[in-house]
Amino acid sequence: MARVMNAPSRAGARAGWWLLATTLALMLLVISLLPANWAAHWLAGRSAGRVVLGDARGTLWNGDAVLGFAAGDTAYSLPGRLVWQLGWAGPLVLRLDVSHAGVLEAPVSLRLSWQEFQISTGTLRLPLGLAVLAGAPFNTLRPQGDARLHWDTLALQDGKWSGQGSVELAQVSLALSPVRPLGDYRLAWVARQAGLELSLSTLSGLLRLEGKGAWSAQQGAQFTGRAAPVAGAAPEQVRRLRSLLDVLGPRDGDGVRLRFGSGSVTLM
Repeated sequence: MARVMNAPSRAGARAGWWLLATTLALMLLVISLLPANWAAHWLAGRSAGRVVLGDARGTLWNGDAVLGFAAGDTAYSLPGRLVWQLGWAGPLVLRLDVSHAGVLEAPVSLRLSWQEFQISTGTLRLPLGLAVLAGAPFNTLRPQGDARLHWDTLALQDGKWSGQGSVELAQVSLALSPVRPLGDYRLAWVARQAGLELSLSTLSGLLRLEGKGAWSAQQGAQFTGRAAPVAGAAPEQVRRLRSLLDVLGPRDGDGVRLRFGSGSVTLM
């Protein structure tokens, strides 16, 4: 009698599993057919409209679009197209492969699982003028030049970041200075715990910049340092730099002290 009663139970269980599997398969099929515009709407919502995917083509899983950035009335679109492919790298491990000719030197992979978020080693190049979209003090300084950002593998696990990288700034000029270019600089960073440690140094140029700082999602960015004419600069060069130095911070010998941070920006 027990066997007779268990048979329908097993049949019902098998039917339930088949129904669940069919439902999941249909859900994955629907998701795979979602247009790339869904990615554009999601990214715009998550970034408060600051990151824009224009002219999106393809699907959520395989698509391409024009990558742009916006803040207020200011907008900028990168040349070329961002190409992405979304898939599975293992059980419950989502993988996103991204490429962008002219911006990314090589494709970059992002992996997301319940335990970890990881970004593969990469290098990208961007115009320094994009910094104005970040607001103060960059909307006052209005920097121009080229930025090359490189990073080793980045990982986020248990709320803690690991990894390191640098940003090299070439042929930097500022709207507040008649001296163009001012120089080439390197901002190195190391991910520690829930934030970044920053270190700024000068590679070449008439304006010497140096300093240290930190960034975290909770406290924002904090930076202290010094700006001064390079040693041996001609008096005329020093005079032309003085108007910029006076805006950057209070005088400190032949230079000025720098202090930028959330709620403590010296530029007016």
